[in-house]
Amino acid sequence: MGTAEVQGRRQLQPTLVQGAWTSSTVATAMVRILTQELLGYEPAVISSTDSLAAVLECNGVDMEVWGTGRGEDAELRASNVTGIRTSYLGAVARRGLYAPIYTPYTLAHFHALLTVDERKPPQQRYSDDGGGLLTQNISKTTDYFPADGTITNANISRWCSDSGAQSCCTNESARDDAQGWNVSTHCVNGRWYPPQCGVDSVDAFPSANCRELYLPDVTWSDGWYEALIANRGWNFSAVYVGRAGMVELLAAMIEQRQDFLYSWWEPESLHLRYPSQRVVLPEHTRACEQSYQPDPLLSGVDCGEKELLL
Repeated sequence: MGTAEVQGRRQLQPTLVQGAWTSSTVATAMVRILTQELLGYEPAVISSTDSLAAVLECNGVDMEVWGTGRGEDAELRASNVTGIRTSYLGAVARRGLYAPIYTPYTLAHFHALLTVDERKPPQQRYSDDGGGLLTQNISKTTDYFPADGTITNANISRWCSDSGAQSCCTNESARDDAQGWNVSTHCVNGRWYPPQCGVDSVDAFPSANCRELYLPDVTWSDGWYEALIANRGWNFSAVYVGRAGMVELLAAMIEQRQDFLYSWWEPESLHLRYPSQRVVLPEHTRACEQSYQPDPLLSGVDCGEKELLL
């Protein structure tokens, strides 16, 4: 690997396209080192500020391809997105749910987020009053995540104030035209509750049935993950913590080695600062996409979001 003998057998000279910005420079440098030192190739690195079509024609590997404002969509259509996929060009951006890297994989899969782990057979135990055998509910995977109410109302109010009103969850903001949550008015103490949590007023808070899942902003996913929680029957409250609050939250919980789930996006440097793993969500489909509505209780969304080519 990387020796002169191996290099002699490598006939292909890959072309790496480097953009004129930091993230592209770093990514291209990493790929150059890997292809040269580990795989034995001699890559050619070119700097390009040309159009997407020109990048496609050189058949180079471009770690990041960004559009140029309003012309981006037309440029993508003109160059044929299929060409990007088949030529393995560009990088993929996505939003999703994440867990800390130390969280067991079995907790970072959508099958594990059911209220009851259906993969285990029912167990039996003797009743406490000695009345005989009872079928016992098997362990809940969600028991590993923070209980509803773990994040204090004071912190949520502070993070909401820092991020601005648009990041907050209130019944008034949820009903307005921008958010469009005409039915889903279960915003209690800065949290959104699906029906399975049984919380529809301050008196019912916190939920004894649900655990916390952290979202940065009530508007960022436009109700996608709230609908996913409701339609998949996951017992989670959606707690909105803002961008600054998310950084603070990750630092505190990772220091305590707490298992938790949160929504973020990639590529983004937060994953380098706090290593994460992406939760395996149901595959995105056209039917799932077409069932979307802004109001989570009217939406049919039950899958992950669509990936975006950069």
